[in-house]
Parts: sequence; structure tokens; C-alpha cells
Amino acid sequence: MRRLLLAVATALLALLATAPSAAAGGWAVTSIDAFDAPTPGESVAVTFTILQHGQTPVDLEDGTVSIEVVAGSGTVERFVATSLATTGRYTSSVTFPAGTSTWRVHQGGFGTQELGTVDVAGASSSAAASASDRPPSSPALLRYGLPAVVVALALFVAADVTGMRRRRTAVA
Repeated sequence: MRRLLLAVATALLALLATAPSAAAGGWAVTSIDAFDAPTPGESVAVTFTILQHGQTPVDLEDGTVSIEVVAGSGTVERFVATSLATTGRYTSSVTFPAGTSTWRVHQGGFGTQELGTVDVAGASSSAAASASDRPPSSPALLRYGLPAVVVALALFVAADVTGMRRRRTAVA
């Protein structure tokens, strides 16, 4: 039974150890620059940066980057972004409806990042306020959680192997 447990733990450890390399390169973070308070139905220029792994500016194919606004009524509007001269920098002319809307950015092959909410009725709110509404990102789980699980399993296997050696020595 112990050998089976050791084999399963080792296989799981090997599987988890190779998972981060398979997921490498698969996430990016978008940071929105401060922008003018939106007026209902009028477009506002939103400029932002996309960083692969939160560090390296990345250029994405034209037409794959956009901002999507979901009004409180459920109406969805998408605004295509254009790249700027600086690597990883984009701009989009976005129109927010009256009331509270949620918004997100489509980062090409890196998927979608939620940007929180924008309350157009409270025109004094800024982009910084909506940025604080962002949910935690799953890449942090991969970055910190997965290695912690791998280390815990490695310690378990090491303790189990050491215990088996001690028992064999004591029996002999």
C-alpha cells in the first residue's frame, strides 16, 4: 500500500512540476491610464498598457485588443483598440452609457481581464476608483499556489521515504 501511495504521490508531483511550464506565457495584465470623467453617450479616450506576466510590454495583432462595456441593462458594446507607437500601448475611444457599467479588456490571445465598474452618473469618479474593483487574477494562483502544492507534496514524499528507510533498518 505504501508503494502505491508513493507511486501516486510521485506521479502527481511530476505532473504538477511540469504544469507551470505548460502554462508559461499564457497571461497578461492590463493597466488603464487615468482618463477624463465620462459623460453618458459621449466617447472618451482610454489609453492602456498590456504587460505579459505583468512585466514585459507586448504587441498584439490588430483587431484582437478591445474594450467591452456592459451596461446595467445587459447591453454589450465593444470598442476596438489601436496600438500606439510604444510597444504594449493601446488606445480606444469608449462610450459609456448613463448609470453603472462593468467593463473588461480583451487582450488578444491572453484572454479577458475584468476592469471593474464605471459609474457615469457619479462623473467625479475616476479610472483609479474602477481599477480598485478588479477581482484577483488567476495567474497569481498559478504563480504562488501551484509551487506551494508541489513543495508540500515533495516534503510528504521525502518524509514517507525516510520513514520507510528507518523502518527497514529497525527490522533488519
